[in-house]
Amino acid sequence: MPDHALKLCPEWLEYPETRRLIALAGDAPLYFRGGTVRDALLGVTPRDIDLVVDIPRPELVARLEPEGFSVSAAENARTVLAKINGVEYDIVAATSAYPAPASLVADSGGAVPLDFTINSLYLSPQGRLLDYYGGAEDLRTGRVRFAVDARQRITENYAHILRFFRFHARYGSGEPDAETAQLCTEYAGHIRDIPIALMDANMFRLFVVPRVATTLESMRRLGILEPIFGFAIHSCDRVATLEMLENLTQTAPDSHLRLAVLLLHAHISPLEALARVRQAWAMPDDSYWWKYHILAALPQVHADMPFAVRKSLREKLGALAFRHLLLLGWTMERDPMAVRVAYETMLERENENG
Repeated sequence: MPDHALKLCPEWLEYPETRRLIALAGDAPLYFRGGTVRDALLGVTPRDIDLVVDIPRPELVARLEPEGFSVSAAENARTVLAKINGVEYDIVAATSAYPAPASLVADSGGAVPLDFTINSLYLSPQGRLLDYYGGAEDLRTGRVRFAVDARQRITENYAHILRFFRFHARYGSGEPDAETAQLCTEYAGHIRDIPIALMDANMFRLFVVPRVATTLESMRRLGILEPIFGFAIHSCDRVATLEMLENLTQTAPDSHLRLAVLLLHAHISPLEALARVRQAWAMPDDSYWWKYHILAALPQVHADMPFAVRKSLREKLGALAFRHLLLLGWTMERDPMAVRVAYETMLERENENG
């Protein structure tokens, strides 16, 4: 049964633009949905606001434009993108195939799950939460699972395997949901069938999650990483070391850097591993990317690197690239705590040298 008792009042619900959108819907059923509601439960402001409304697409566009909304509506898409005053709304409108999508939400037996329970959440214009699949509780406890038959969702699109681990890395806690993880292992061989664009999008979005090392280790143990890369990864320890160094140096996560560090654990050489991934994922051959594996082969890059060498590399590469390359080199040290001490010592020496 849905949770009708919980009421939310996120800031975006009271935006003048949002109230204008609700008003122009008139009597048509309208609900906010998905990640927008999930983020409201977390107290996070969403990048855009997702909703569903029982108004046919042409009529919705006709109502939006006179109200000052900039509208984009692709011919065959179900969604209408509407922007006003810097606020973006992603609206699922009624179509011939789905004549009353918002009315389904109001029916306790008919809400359409979006994928995971934590995404299958709806919010009325009055702030009433509709939670048919236990998503609010799963979000509170850090459990990521499919809202309906997990086997069906995985087999209809094997990219859901990657999406599951990406969402677990961001919203989960502890080990991944056991039932879902077992199914991911069962269908891991089909990861090779995922289109490059979906592989690229899911993996690089996974790599920028602040605490990704534990999820990568779970993926390794469950047999997910090998079909992703086409070769075995024997550990994820250096990614955990990198996370510690990122926090220590106040460096934002970088997807290419984290990938390069993970591939230092490959059962083939880092250079070969990086070259294979670049080719398989159709990555651009830009100079910034190749600096990472140049560094992986440089023996002079280590925690106790002389000041003159550090200065020369910094001048050659620029501040950000140098910091990333230095972090990559430091993850090759065996003792993470020794790296921390070395970093603090380096700061002291650089202060002494001006």
